[in-house]
Amino acid sequence: AQAAANQGDRAREAQLLRAALAAGASGSERLALLSRLCESESVQGRTQEAAAVCGQIVTEAPGSSAAQLAQRRLRQASPATAPESEPARAAPSQPAQ
Repeated sequence: AQAAANQGDRAREAQLLRAALAAGASGSERLALLSRLCESESVQGRTQEAAAVCGQIVTEAPGSSAAQLAQRRLRQASPATAPESEPARAAPSQPAQ
């Protein structure tokens, strides 16, 4: 996974990290893998996947530095989706005029 990241192949890195997690990583190793996956998905702009992984970190290790970093990533991703939802809320009020 590290070699893929070094080569800039974030999609391959994410695939390998998911495989390592599926193989049964636990404890601090699992948390480190989740943190890297959260970052990788974020960098790729895969906001739903990143949110799921980052949320998992917060759930599994609340109060940890990894959870704090995951929460920052979640907050950074949120403003990007807000403008998309506002026009949808504004649209219903236009026909009423």
